[in-house]
Amino acid sequence: MYKIFSVLLFFLISFNNLYGENPEISKKLLYAQTIDNQNAKLGESIDPEVRFKLIKFYHESSLKNFMIYSGFEYLEKKIEKDVVKFFYRAHADISYYTEEQIKEVKDFLIKDRVDLCKYKDFRKYLFLLDTQYEFSVVDKLNKPFI
Repeated sequence: MYKIFSVLLFFLISFNNLYGENPEISKKLLYAQTIDNQNAKLGESIDPEVRFKLIKFYHESSLKNFMIYSGFEYLEKKIEKDVVKFFYRAHADISYYTEEQIKEVKDFLIKDRVDLCKYKDFRKYLFLLDTQYEFSVVDKLNKPFI
């Protein structure tokens, strides 16, 4: 009796460690990781010139100069090979802000990209094209601070 119980307990613990507390989310993450790896391998076979054209096509948009929130504006983006550069303007003089407040802006920009990873299409192109993102933020005096 104890042997059967211990074997069942062993399988239950193994199953729990594999999928974590929420097995449905863990299964989705394992599946996403598999697809991400497949897309990365497929992306390695794409010619660099074709990759650049695909990145340019995927990131071209007519959105320019819009306010993300009061005092923080998206200006534009430029595409150079496999690097997409985003430019923002903070409507403040950065010399009045502490490093901690500047870190909040950095965290906001990173969180925005991380939140996009929830979407299947964004992840597909991120791993397939191996796109890199750079962010540049200037203050109202055009001094870069990020």
